[in-house]
Amino acid sequence: MPEKFFFNTKICIFAMFEPKTVRKMNFVKSIAIVIVGCIVGVAVRLALSGIYAESFPWGTLSTNIIGAFVVGIAIGYVAKSAFSSDVKILSTTGFCIGFCIFSAFSRNAIETVDIGNIIIAAIYITISVCIGIIAVCLGLQLKRR
Repeated sequence: MPEKFFFNTKICIFAMFEPKTVRKMNFVKSIAIVIVGCIVGVAVRLALSGIYAESFPWGTLSTNIIGAFVVGIAIGYVAKSAFSSDVKILSTTGFCIGFCIFSAFSRNAIETVDIGNIIIAAIYITISVCIGIIAVCLGLQLKRR
């Protein structure tokens, strides 16, 4: 086999392609993995979004706190371990982006203000940010044990 079919001392699984083409294919594969992770994250978010009281956005709050915890776990276990780059992209970028999105948090805060619950909106924003940071830290602590 000609030497050009070797890519980083490993035989390229796409032996008929040049290394530059293989890098492009890996990029497309990474995008596909992120999309799959986002779809799963959105599906889980939708399953939890039914927990929404009109006076307080419990569904978004719970998914954002759970999502922050998952980010901490993903950073602690997946991103800093021997998992493949595909698993890292799937869990940290794909799932977490699909699961907890800042726009839902922002929308719920504005909707709460619009219905006249400014104090509830302030409490919601404070709880979301503070407990979200604590949840990331707790997720990171799991790796240290």
